[in-house]
Amino acid sequence: MSTKKRLNVTEILDRAKKAAGVKTDSRLSEILGVDRTTVSVWRRRNTVDVHILSTFCQQFAVSMDWLFLGVDHAAPPADDVTGKILQMLEGMDDEQRRDILRYTQKTELLEELLRQRRA
Repeated sequence: MSTKKRLNVTEILDRAKKAAGVKTDSRLSEILGVDRTTVSVWRRRNTVDVHILSTFCQQFAVSMDWLFLGVDHAAPPADDVTGKILQMLEGMDDEQRRDILRYTQKTELLEELLRQRRA
């Protein structure tokens, strides 16, 4: 006996927004090239256009397993520090990731200046 699991369109669209780095359905609809109401209709009917979302996966280099099922075969183990950092970064928007990069670069520069001063 096979048990079919229904797709959860709300989760799929939320993962798509995360992958695209956007927060609103309106912005996601622009990226997908569909009318603003299309995304809300998908949510209400719990259906999506697989062709549009497969193109989205190619455009944003995300796996269809992850987008549709939330399964990431390449994800590092949860107890791995690098994996935890990557998971944290995935939940951030572009501006937040740029802030972290700037902070890291500033820290590296300060450490280099301290090394030079000690030499």
